[in-house]
Amino acid sequence: MSMTKKELIALVASKTMRTQKEVKEVLDTALGVIGDTLAVGGSVNLTDFGKFHTQLTAEREVKVPGSDKKVSVPAKRRIRFKAFEGITVYSQKTI
Repeated sequence: MSMTKKELIALVASKTMRTQKEVKEVLDTALGVIGDTLAVGGSVNLTDFGKFHTQLTAEREVKVPGSDKKVSVPAKRRIRFKAFEGITVYSQKTI
């Protein structure tokens, strides 16, 4: 099962007795703050949920499939997420 952002907003709104508009504003603001923090190389720890952080990857050369040509892939910052034990417990309940 997967959930869209719209479905998440509707579910949170119904559980908190808030309007979908209010929940959307809060969610968009929270995601924006997380994105802004990651953009400058920071990390965000959400207790009992997980940690969002960035990892720098080095520049490297890769081979193009189907040829002997090699291209350079520039160094870049990748976003990573590490789930904490508190949230992984929920994923094990349905097995």
